[in-house]
Amino acid sequence: MITFTKLYLQLTLLFFTCCVSKLSFGHEIDHSTVALSADEQVFIQNNPAITLASGDSFEPFTILNADGSVSGFDADLVNIISERTGLKIKLALGNWKEMQARTKRREFDGISTASPDEDRKTYLNFSKPYTKLYSVVLVQKGNPLNIRNIDDLENKRIALQKGNLAFERMVKATGMNISPVYVDSIHDMIKTLVSDQADFTVLDESYAYVAQLVGLEKLIEVGFVLGKKPFDLTFGLRNDKPELVSIINKGLASVTADEMLVLRNRWLGGFGSDRYGDQNTIPFSPKEVQFLKQQQRITVCVTPDGMPFESLTKGKHDGMSKDYLAILTSRLGLKTNIYPTRSWQETIQALGQRQCDVATLAMKPSQHNQGISYTSPIVTSPINIITQQANQTLSDLNSLANKKVAMVQDTLLGEFIRKHYPNIHIVDAVNSQQALESVNNKQTDAYIGSAIIARHIMLTQPNFNLKVVDVIPYDMELTVATRADLPELASLFQKTINLMDKKENQQIYNKWVTTQYKIKNHYQGVIKISLGLLAIIIAVLLWNYSLRKEKHKTALALEQVNQMNLLLAKKNDELALLANTDELTGLWNRKKINQTLKHEFLLAQRNQYDFGVILIDIDLFKSINDCHGHQIGDEILIEFAKQLRYLARESDLVARWGGEEFLLICPLTIETELFQIAERLRKKIAMLPFEHIQSLTVSMGVASHRNETDCRALLKRADQALYQAKHAGRNRAILG
Repeated sequence: MITFTKLYLQLTLLFFTCCVSKLSFGHEIDHSTVALSADEQVFIQNNPAITLASGDSFEPFTILNADGSVSGFDADLVNIISERTGLKIKLALGNWKEMQARTKRREFDGISTASPDEDRKTYLNFSKPYTKLYSVVLVQKGNPLNIRNIDDLENKRIALQKGNLAFERMVKATGMNISPVYVDSIHDMIKTLVSDQADFTVLDESYAYVAQLVGLEKLIEVGFVLGKKPFDLTFGLRNDKPELVSIINKGLASVTADEMLVLRNRWLGGFGSDRYGDQNTIPFSPKEVQFLKQQQRITVCVTPDGMPFESLTKGKHDGMSKDYLAILTSRLGLKTNIYPTRSWQETIQALGQRQCDVATLAMKPSQHNQGISYTSPIVTSPINIITQQANQTLSDLNSLANKKVAMVQDTLLGEFIRKHYPNIHIVDAVNSQQALESVNNKQTDAYIGSAIIARHIMLTQPNFNLKVVDVIPYDMELTVATRADLPELASLFQKTINLMDKKENQQIYNKWVTTQYKIKNHYQGVIKISLGLLAIIIAVLLWNYSLRKEKHKTALALEQVNQMNLLLAKKNDELALLANTDELTGLWNRKKINQTLKHEFLLAQRNQYDFGVILIDIDLFKSINDCHGHQIGDEILIEFAKQLRYLARESDLVARWGGEEFLLICPLTIETELFQIAERLRKKIAMLPFEHIQSLTVSMGVASHRNETDCRALLKRADQALYQAKHAGRNRAILG
């Protein structure tokens, strides 16, 4: 027989288990070992280690270190595969042509950094591709022979590595009459080009790394991208051991997208990703790549009592900052140490004194510290005015004149209040907890500060008898703060923040703010809930059917709340989209242009950052309206916008400037490349058919950022160039 005490304990346990399950978010990646077949397990027992051959000049894929060890992209990847499968994989480097010949003689178990080839398939099985790379035509700095497309390769000399079949096949596929100049290594390909023994060479996205390695990065540039699609890199495994390729493929399948992203960013640095449309990499500079290799661990300042933003309990970091930090550092391949501080002011001091490298969700202080850099905001908190429950007179900022108001010291918010409301008597507090306690104890009349932190404190402090009376027109922006003497670290975090998915931000916000509020909103009634639970237990014994009915009603109510939250989030997204979208074409509007240009100028001021704009005007559009009417004209504008968005790169912002004028903002694009993009678009547009007219042409004004501090100057140059293009006969692009 179940006693009342046992039933009470069981239901209580069930109740709290449900609560905890509702508060669980996210998931952990299962890094368990790969499931191998019986034949594959036997193979590893009989062949516990294998050796793959590669070239000795294939940096950064394989790098021969001074001590004889091998590092690089492929080395890190095979280490992961070895760990997951239990098959130990070694890399042996040498002359690429000789290493292939030795592999064919079965001296090695396969080759790394390889592309499939018919001849190789006679003795190798190829794994699934482990990465894709775009090929680029490299020329001397300044492009003296004006090599900008395939046709320009006719009768030119190319530097090629002996035995490097991938690039040789690409050159043959052009159909041009090209004379090869064969050399032993990739290093020699670049040296041959620079020494004028060849007119061009072909490399993949690692060209910048290799050129920097041989000290010739300033003497070459990209002429154009060769081919519309990237080529595959695979492992070639000896085909007399079929289990080998299946084991490697299973190991590759276990590598997550984030893990592969870390490898590409660490070794390739995202070279070319902004130019070639690869969304899986971050465009790091060579200095940033070098920084990640040298400093793979950073120290993070954490304050103990800033929830839900962050907390530190017995050395354990928690809160929103922990979740953001986990995402950002995982994509950079960085590990972290925690440096505890007692307050935000101490964190600022620790950053300035280089005791820590980073502070996540940082507020900018009122006095700018030259030793600290800040990224763009990743979280924005509204600001509340909070008073005692009994208050009947204090309702807004104006009513706080001559009143004592508690605020966290040394913040931009405090500076704002002092400047615009000098009659308010501000009482400085170390943190929001201290400020709210002073209001609750009637030492001050009101609190002004972060609504998110204040709400958390009020919901977790049952003795607080406070209320929110107003939201003021000011947002607290929280960023990532870094040491100013580590500029690469600041730019790395900024680039990673730029690529954060909107859903990731929303999940973190919901975890620590929205859901927390729903659950903790009833925290002050914990005793009532416990008493209610006891009453429910008694009711279960007497009216079991009634309890099931109430449970069903509760589930329906929770489902309705969830549905309303989803609907609200959807409507907010729709409103945000409408605010930034042109009504006719669906492209971004001027508001979005201004926001993006402001962001691009900020990046240009902080870093050596290239970007530009292309102003596009449809030629003789007035005659289209006159001949076909404005309705047809609108339909043509809609179709043109659709085609322009399709033809533009994914990284570019495409917007309607007004009337028949459109604007492209091209991030991370140098001036010569910007003009090439404009010319490509212009030619493609001239070839497009439209429903009501045979074709149309456009005139373009192109302007690259030249250290202007005002976007109006950049736009003015683009507009003047567009004016010149129209008066020079239209259907042309002019660089301003």
